[in-house]
Amino acid sequence: MEYLLYIIADVVMLFLKAEYALLLLRVVLSWIDLDPDNEFVNFIFLSTEIVVSPIRALYEKLEWFENTPFDMSFITAILLIYILLTTLPTVIL
Repeated sequence: MEYLLYIIADVVMLFLKAEYALLLLRVVLSWIDLDPDNEFVNFIFLSTEIVVSPIRALYEKLEWFENTPFDMSFITAILLIYILLTTLPTVIL
């Protein structure tokens, strides 16, 4: 049973690391004028939207950060994933 928990924890950590890297890549790609029909760019946007859209919807519902020049949902998502990446290994072990 303990072995199964380590496997699950490793899969969760791998997902969080991949999502963290994809979010950072999306931020960099947002500064570049790219073709919207590019499959790689579409993959990055769709895979990160899973994490960002609930946070964005919460901020819109609460009417937070309406007049800020930055998309605070990205900053929040990156911060939350970073916190999970740093705390999960200590909780599991």
